[in-house]
Amino acid sequence: MGEWKKFFPLPRPRDEQARALDKATALVDSGEKFIIAELGTGVGKSAFAICLANYIRSKGVDGEYKPGAYVLTSQKTLQDQYIKDFPGNASDLRSSSNFKCTKGPGENCGQTQRYNAFTKREAKGSNTCEGCPYRAAKDAFMKAPVGVTNYSYFLSETVYAGSLEPRELLVLDEAHNVEKEMRGWALFSVDEQLATDIGAEFPFGAPKLASLHWLVEHYKPLVVAAMMKAADKVDQAEKKGVKRGISTLIERMDFLDKHVCGLNRIFDGGPANQDAAGSKNYLVNWDEDKNGKRTLRIQPLDAGPLANDLLYPFGKHVLLMSATILDKDTFMRSCGLKNADLIIEPTPFPPKNFGITYRPVGRMSKRYIGITLPKMVRAVKEILKVNVNEKGIIHCASYEIARALANIKDPRLLVQLSGRDREEILKRHMTSKEPTVIVSPSMMEGLDLEGDLGRFQIICKVPFPNMGDPVVEQKMNTDESWYAWCTARSLIQSVGRCVRNSTDWTRTYILDESFGDFAARWYSFFPEYFSEMEVITG
Repeated sequence: MGEWKKFFPLPRPRDEQARALDKATALVDSGEKFIIAELGTGVGKSAFAICLANYIRSKGVDGEYKPGAYVLTSQKTLQDQYIKDFPGNASDLRSSSNFKCTKGPGENCGQTQRYNAFTKREAKGSNTCEGCPYRAAKDAFMKAPVGVTNYSYFLSETVYAGSLEPRELLVLDEAHNVEKEMRGWALFSVDEQLATDIGAEFPFGAPKLASLHWLVEHYKPLVVAAMMKAADKVDQAEKKGVKRGISTLIERMDFLDKHVCGLNRIFDGGPANQDAAGSKNYLVNWDEDKNGKRTLRIQPLDAGPLANDLLYPFGKHVLLMSATILDKDTFMRSCGLKNADLIIEPTPFPPKNFGITYRPVGRMSKRYIGITLPKMVRAVKEILKVNVNEKGIIHCASYEIARALANIKDPRLLVQLSGRDREEILKRHMTSKEPTVIVSPSMMEGLDLEGDLGRFQIICKVPFPNMGDPVVEQKMNTDESWYAWCTARSLIQSVGRCVRNSTDWTRTYILDESFGDFAARWYSFFPEYFSEMEVITG
């Protein structure tokens, strides 16, 4: 025990890290493939993972696996954190679309790569230009002891490019999101407008097998033809020296190529495998929104089979770590595991640091939100007055609530009204000297509001999974604990955004009356520090 200490990447480990590493290295030495680690806020997951990777690498090379580790994250901020904290150990990589192309014709490396593949402009076996910045980053990633990237890129790269080989350790950070990441990567959707644009008749409401047949036999050939037509137009324009319009054509070609890749994920290459998508594990749904937009969506019901086929084989050992495992059995079902050892180290932060106050103003469910929302707005105004000189965040759980809070007209509020606003709002909050307050439905995870960046936070609505999602509806009917686990997980993640070290503190206000009943029934999912929350009624 303790042999790992010489591989720890920081001056000294915390007591919680030491206990967790003693257990994890013992499991590695005994040959266990899967290790689940619930490491509470403040334990230090990234240093724990880097140390375990260094320890395993010191044991020598297994011929079937390359030395080193892959670390997969759900958030760009977590990816940045690994590189910032451990620059000597880790190198990160993002998709080719994140790199500006210096050769053209695409604006980014991803677009140029696809164009080169279609027109066969580059040497056989490579679609990258000479001096390609994406290629340089990828080479560094493949050589680094620890390669850090996101789930979606890793899955696409291993399934389609095949250049990443299995390593001795696969680290799945924020592992409570494995199910979401696998399902999101495999989701395929097509709307009526896109189908019409490429000349396909949209068979809205067709039965499941007929829908799948339409996608393979009729829709896909038209998408491929449209993609090749765009590539030909780019080629012709380049030969004539015409620059105008090339960027738009490249973007269309790039979009259509990604669209075909999404279709191939479902059918695994063509109609011969149509039965795979026709199985009970895939849901086929036609949807029409309130604006009349009609969409066909195909997605896996259970992520486990995909994870076992496409993710877990890339590590001799697989470390799944999160602050919110909450319930081992439910977690394992969610990501397709049958047996694994669990290491638990709760947060070392004092309960009072989280400052939780349950102050119900009414139920925020669909049935009652019309009645409760005006009360919610008034309560938020009161809390803003109490915290008038401090920065904070308001977790709204929906854009409907965000729009209602925007009507407060407080200049401190930075209201996120679309996904495009997220990074700009976060940047303004981090850099402003004013006591700004983020209002967001999508910052419950991967956000670090340390110190004065987050002295108070408001949770307007218990983040129940959307019952309008067919996957949620199906799983709710078969596994009620999964639905509760997802809810508790998101709630606990929200509470942890503003307490990032042992001396950090915040005031947390939970306003949705639904929290009381939920917490009473599923109390076993909640950390110990929730037991000290203050309750204010009336």
